[in-house]
Amino acid sequence: MSFVPEFNSLPLTALVKKSLATGVDTAREAAAKSTFSLADFAALISPAAGEMLETLCARSQKLTQQRFGKTIRLFAPLYLSN
Repeated sequence: MSFVPEFNSLPLTALVKKSLATGVDTAREAAAKSTFSLADFAALISPAAGEMLETLCARSQKLTQQRFGKTIRLFAPLYLSN
């Protein structure tokens, strides 16, 4: 199974336009939600959301620790040859 068809079906051009047209109030409304849509994501990565960067980082860190804990996983490639 590949993620490529799913990725190619995303309206990327529309999301970029929405992100660039987002105002501060729309970005704040998106940040206040508990679940996000693609439109909310576009608002959160907009230039207007720049002033909320510290708040977004703190929320992201909290969610990451909630889901994965305080662990670090290291994956090393293993090469075998004869």
